[in-house]
Amino acid sequence: MNGARQSYLLTSVLQSQLEQEARPRRLSELPPILTFQSVMGFTVSTRAVISAFYNLLPKNDNNLVLFDVNRTINFGLLLRDSSALAIGQWLPPTPRLYGTTVITNASVQSAKAVAFDTKAGSMEVTRRDLGMDYPEDVYSLSHVALPFSDSDSLYGRFSTPPYEFGIPLGRIAARGERGVLILDLDTLLRLSSNPFYDYMMQRIDDVIPGEREPGSIPGSVQAQ
Repeated sequence: MNGARQSYLLTSVLQSQLEQEARPRRLSELPPILTFQSVMGFTVSTRAVISAFYNLLPKNDNNLVLFDVNRTINFGLLLRDSSALAIGQWLPPTPRLYGTTVITNASVQSAKAVAFDTKAGSMEVTRRDLGMDYPEDVYSLSHVALPFSDSDSLYGRFSTPPYEFGIPLGRIAARGERGVLILDLDTLLRLSSNPFYDYMMQRIDDVIPGEREPGSIPGSVQAQ
């Protein structure tokens, strides 16, 4: 509870400072920002990322990448309306002062992943194939999954090697009776690695060129 309270107090102060700096348009002094966000992120509110941050930014080559829910027929009837309609409700209409990319299915009959790009200041939406499929057993990304590849030893869906850290959390697909495990099913079902990791890393490399170690994120400190 103490950690949650401190996080709340910190983000409240940061939000107030952002709003103060936005009025004299001093946010233009920030470098271009590239954000990757699961539309259904639970820990970090997608609505807040858009309304309380990106909508405050001036035009400055900023880009927001949103990973949509899996809209194939496998999950379509199971999705809450709030999940299926989120992007349309939260993104303001074009033109926007920042670029957006929405990663989603080519159609409800197809698992093929496509990107819909809209440049800052433009109303034109361009579509491009990503050359990969939305995994058929994944209904959405999660906040914790974004920085981990599917091959991560602990969190990867196909961890390599799988038992380097004991239980391979990303590979667990538990089935049984409720009330038996010490963990709740939401924790076990939460996706812990990013099937679009390679696409994300390519976008980062396009902004921050240079060599990097496999599995690392430029500009970040990797926990050992």
